[in-house]
Amino acid sequence: MKNIDDELKLLTRPQPRRELHGSFTTYVIQEITNHPSPKRWMTQLKEKFTMKFKKLGAVGVTIMAVCLLAGIGGVTYAVTHHFSLFELLNKQPVTTENGGHVTDAFMQKFYQAYVTDASSDTSKARADFEAHVTTELSHKLAMVKDSDPIVCAQNMPTSVSFESVTDSPGYFKAINHYATGDITIGLNYDNSAGIFTDITCPVQDSAAAVNKLQGYYTQYVRSLNDRSKAETAQSVFVTHTSAVLKNTITHFSYGYNPITCTQNIPAMVSFTGVSTTSMTAVLAFESGATNVTLAFDSRAQVFTAITCPPAPTH
Repeated sequence: MKNIDDELKLLTRPQPRRELHGSFTTYVIQEITNHPSPKRWMTQLKEKFTMKFKKLGAVGVTIMAVCLLAGIGGVTYAVTHHFSLFELLNKQPVTTENGGHVTDAFMQKFYQAYVTDASSDTSKARADFEAHVTTELSHKLAMVKDSDPIVCAQNMPTSVSFESVTDSPGYFKAINHYATGDITIGLNYDNSAGIFTDITCPVQDSAAAVNKLQGYYTQYVRSLNDRSKAETAQSVFVTHTSAVLKNTITHFSYGYNPITCTQNIPAMVSFTGVSTTSMTAVLAFESGATNVTLAFDSRAQVFTAITCPPAPTH
């Protein structure tokens, strides 16, 4: 075994230095220039897209840019935040565009805009209106499927007016006007935040509504027996129908009456199978009877559908 002292002495001796060639620095620079280090993947991707853009032209540039942004960052959609009733307790009060407090007139503008815009674009109108409702009210509106929960009917009113209730701050009435009558609903709102908190539809007397609808249908059948009234009988009847049913009746092109489902004029009409949404009109003829199913909206007091039997019998 070698002596450790000898090893230590060898380490302490001066080590010979290797001299660099005079052209070493130039050699290194040439190697770096001729063989650059690998570029980052995003830089390489950018260069590849740049080359493709030049080939695709201006339209290609736009399409590729949109695809790249959607793939990397995703697509962002505006989502309305609905304040809950609890959050409203700590929400800072808002002011109107004039710097004043929220009033009935201020909130009525949102409802008026909905009634005006819904006839042309229901989805957008509803989204705009629901931007001013609480979480709880938004959920309540979403639960209603058979009619429009904002106007409390299946079709849009021809116009709307408002009535303030002086002894109830944060509450007013909207009177929706139809050709067949008016529907009055109540709207509650938070007068510090300017947000609707509830919509109350009226509780209609179903029996009274059905009686009115039976009267409209009976009047139509009787008008068919009077030649002087027969020409205008249909135009009068469709004022008591929804917009969809009115369009169906008006543009009906088959060889029988779309309201009575027959070619002949019935002698009389009676009703059976009455429920809260439909009833059966029994049209009597000398040779028998024809049953016609009439669906209706008792709140708006309009017919919404007429279902004929499988084949006209007269």
